[in-house]
Amino acid sequence: MSRAVAIVELRSIASGISVVDKMLKAADVEPLYCKPICPGKFFVIVCGDVGSVNAALEAALKENNKYIISTKILPNIHEDIINAIKNKYLRSTSLAIGIVETISVAEGIVALDTSLKNGEVTLVKLSLGFTTGGKCYYIVSGQLSGVKEAIECALKVIKKDKLLCYEIIPSPDTELLKVLNIISGI
Repeated sequence: MSRAVAIVELRSIASGISVVDKMLKAADVEPLYCKPICPGKFFVIVCGDVGSVNAALEAALKENNKYIISTKILPNIHEDIINAIKNKYLRSTSLAIGIVETISVAEGIVALDTSLKNGEVTLVKLSLGFTTGGKCYYIVSGQLSGVKEAIECALKVIKKDKLLCYEIIPSPDTELLKVLNIISGI
């Protein structure tokens, strides 16, 4: 099933909670992620059909807009992102991993969506700004060629001032994969 998401990042927690209430009252959307993130910001992701998500975002923008840092709409988000937000991951047994780290959570999600749609990779970890100083990072795994393609495509959509770092590890040590909790069969 194709689902859209609206993303709103705010610099006020109180305003963020109020915005979520307005979004939920304005449209038939599901709150996927509505939490404070570091440093003292509030991050919102709601999902539904495109029309509902647009209506919810319009409601968010009507008021409290002085606290809104960024907004995004992804009209056809990759299902693995929704599953990861719900803490449901596939585990990896692959040979390579790619890590992308952004200073904007919204930019990170857009980059991840691009990675998943353009490279033959599996999402094995997603962090949305909590305990990371407000940064987003994700880890994808797959054959080295797929990981490289996924990361290259992500780099094309991330604004240069929002990318902090990226790494491709062709053959990660098994102990690293265990520590990151991204390996299957162990």
